[in-house]
Amino acid sequence: MGVAVFKFDVTQEETDRLSITSRPSASPLDDSYMNQLPVSRHFNHSLRYRLRMCFTRKNEGLATLDIATWSRRATYWPPHIFVSVNEKILHVRRKQHFHHDLPLELTDSLSRGKNRIKVSLPLFPGNLIQDIAYFMAVERIVTLDHDTVWDMVTSGPHVTVEVAKKEICRRLKGLDTDEIIIESDAIAVSVTDLYSSTLNEMPVRGRKCLHLECFDLETWLRSRPSKPSQGLGEPTTVDCWACPICGLDARPCNLQVDDFFADVAKQLLASGKTGVKKIEVLADGSWTAIEEVNEGEELSGSEGAQQSPPSRVKIQEETPDTMD
Repeated sequence: MGVAVFKFDVTQEETDRLSITSRPSASPLDDSYMNQLPVSRHFNHSLRYRLRMCFTRKNEGLATLDIATWSRRATYWPPHIFVSVNEKILHVRRKQHFHHDLPLELTDSLSRGKNRIKVSLPLFPGNLIQDIAYFMAVERIVTLDHDTVWDMVTSGPHVTVEVAKKEICRRLKGLDTDEIIIESDAIAVSVTDLYSSTLNEMPVRGRKCLHLECFDLETWLRSRPSKPSQGLGEPTTVDCWACPICGLDARPCNLQVDDFFADVAKQLLASGKTGVKKIEVLADGSWTAIEEVNEGEELSGSEGAQQSPPSRVKIQEETPDTMD
């Protein structure tokens, strides 16, 4: 608690890339002034800076936060906090007005060279919460267009077929507990996207995700929300990149393509099995597509009524050699 000062540099090259907000040109006394809203121009590789604070419980034992963990922490402003940037006072945006606390936008207050942030956190009772540790950081937000993001993800490190098979084999090994040993010969994994319910043509997941299931890169990028805008080019909101399966960090810079499931998708597409939702994978990496039977295709008549049709049917089996 008290007063803290943070300093950071902004280079000339970074200054040239700032997404500066343009203000209305009309006079405040002009009738047209109220109809002119501030506009921020975003372009490929443009930069924004913002200040965020979050907290952790001390029983979490986190002395520091890595970037992936930090990105998933919600912004939190203590009841009494005062912030100035380069001697300009900024007012924090609280959940009472915006449904949740919002980061402080710094971009318009920055200058080339050394920048200075002063934060005052008085010793008021509202700020003194037991077992709470505060964290604060300046974030640099980079705006990239769709093609740049796609190339960044697909050209980055992949989860190789061999690594994926080893992980599947590890999960299928016997789980030795104090009472019993649980073993399984196969594991069923979804190969469809959560949003579109179609086949993952470019399957990705976050680097820290522990699940085998992936989601489709194209659908993921296209489905990210942005602020309402009458024109084109409004970037996505910054804090919308939680993994749709587990909630961990799934920002584009943290995504990896899974080559095993990419090969599965290619083979399913080549064989025309685009309606397959799940596959069954054995420990050796071989897999079998599982086709769900539609209700309209169920058997009818007295004979069909006596026999319950299977809910899924194995339709294709691949050998490990086809996956390499």
